[in-house]
Amino acid sequence: MGPQVRKVSAVSYQLPAQLDCLPQIFTRAQLICGRMMLIDAQHPAPTDLPPPNTVSIAQYGNGMVPVRSLSICSGYETIAALKSLFSQLRSTGAEGLYVCQGSVSVAQQRQTLVRQTRLLMKTLPPDEAAGLARKSFDLPGTGSLLQEYTVEICTSNGQRLEEDTQGQRLLQLCWRYGFVRESSERPFRFRYVGKAHATAMTYLNLDFENYLDWLHQKGIITVMAGGQPKYLILCSPLQGDYAAFMLPANAACEISLDNMGYALAACTL
Repeated sequence: MGPQVRKVSAVSYQLPAQLDCLPQIFTRAQLICGRMMLIDAQHPAPTDLPPPNTVSIAQYGNGMVPVRSLSICSGYETIAALKSLFSQLRSTGAEGLYVCQGSVSVAQQRQTLVRQTRLLMKTLPPDEAAGLARKSFDLPGTGSLLQEYTVEICTSNGQRLEEDTQGQRLLQLCWRYGFVRESSERPFRFRYVGKAHATAMTYLNLDFENYLDWLHQKGIITVMAGGQPKYLILCSPLQGDYAAFMLPANAACEISLDNMGYALAACTL
């Protein structure tokens, strides 16, 4: 079964007639960007993916983003968006949220898995403890926390986001600042994908993986606001080491790979 998409009048699958578009070609080297990559056990990280460029959220966020630990890091774009998001949350009285996890290395993933397995072995047989730990955490070398665009946001009372008033507010607001929740399997995990992709996913009610599938099928998503096109999202299969797009003139466009043989262009009109 394919993606189950919400039908909304603000989304169409055609180029707006009034747009003046010009052809552009991008090389793979220009497209290496992890923001839209699905990295899991079935889709390993590309060998040429550069290491994440991260800094301390507490330091670069100027103390405006609550964090569990001063050692938690993320990328510059992600932290800037977190600052805006948490500023809005505070203005609505939502104070009991914090970033509990940021970017990690493969070595840190291994350490976490070993530590959790040993903890579970206090009450469970070794095989059962190891299996439960693997279900709860990314296997070393997989998962979007290896990048600089993903964080986990938790409630201070330990409740699920949907069950907590402040968590509900986070879910209502996050897409306006470019964040989406990746999947139900990791309910506290949020990916910074930019406002264009986040708006499209929210309107269509698709999680990250199903959104990519849908975009592969459609090739074009236009998001309208006030009767006018606001975002244009294009998807093109890689042709060897190149991808070609017809991009609107004078629009701000972000180009990236999705780790499944496609290049994506998110344009703000």
